[in-house]
Amino acid sequence: MSSDQVVDRARTWPQRWCYRAPPAARSWHWGAAGSRRIISAILHVLSGVIDLGLDITDAVAAPRVHGLVGRKVWIERPAASNALLARLRARNRIPIVKSRLNFAMGSVNALQLMTDGSAKGAADPRRDGLVEVLS
Repeated sequence: MSSDQVVDRARTWPQRWCYRAPPAARSWHWGAAGSRRIISAILHVLSGVIDLGLDITDAVAAPRVHGLVGRKVWIERPAASNALLARLRARNRIPIVKSRLNFAMGSVNALQLMTDGSAKGAADPRRDGLVEVLS
């Protein structure tokens, strides 16, 4: 799935919580590096998998948004649409647009265990990393 498709799906998801876990997934495990951005980075991945139905790899690589203390909001491209930036400014926020896969947006590594006993891993492309599943 391309980053444009991820952004399009994020714009159209319902404004309510819903749980649509893929039927083949038994459990997910994730960890993150990124200081104050750990929680928002993990929530982005979790929401991508559960709310948007993204594959674990696509969810880890999807664009992120992080609200800082104060009025600043970091937004990765391509999620920083003109409409989103205008809405943030109208709410007295200061949007700061970051490059795609920006190092500063935290790093999530994830493992998805499937019901058939297999596993799938995802390393965040924002940092150095590698996933290899050994069976």
